Amino acid sequence: MLRRISLLIILFCVGNQANTNNLKIDLKKGRYLLKAEHDGVNDKIIGDLKLFDVYANQSFTRLKFEKRVVGSHMVLKWINAGSRSFTIYEVISVVPADTLYQEKILGWDSVTKKNVIKKGERIKLKPGSFNFHTYIIKPATGKRLIYTTEVKQGLTEYWIGRERFYPLYESIPLSIRYPNLPEILRLVQE
Repeated sequence: MLRRISLLIILFCVGNQANTNNLKIDLKKGRYLLKAEHDGVNDKIIGDLKLFDVYANQSFTRLKFEKRVVGSHMVLKWINAGSRSFTIYEVISVVPADTLYQEKILGWDSVTKKNVIKKGERIKLKPGSFNFHTYIIKPATGKRLIYTTEVKQGLTEYWIGRERFYPLYESIPLSIRYPNLPEILRLVQE
């Protein structure tokens, strides 16, 4: 039920998505979060993400647009039938979280070198959901590109052809169930 309500809210917010280029926004945010986490992004990732930039920098206003909802996923599709034909899919998935754990940290004790936590408020159960955007880019020639991001956490993985890459983060969020990529790929089969 929560998943359906979340998806309806996203549908309402998406509204007229035809001219919106979320890929460009998500790539920028992903780079920012990677840079903040790692004090810079390695050259391999920078080079790889430039492949996605080629499509993110397209004008989406001239592309044919389609939108549909399948279960807990909203599938947005842009088609360029011009001389350099390609298809871009954005699959928005709302994944419920079982529980999120949150500690109330009051400060740092420099003597014991530990966080000071107020008793009785160590763990709070908090229901929620995660919103993933999976972009699948199918060029007429060349390798398929996949970029998966979570709205708050940023880039979770990307694929170039059959090669899968994960960024390494120091902080790892708990209780995340990631979208089922084979299921998402079935949604975009033509």
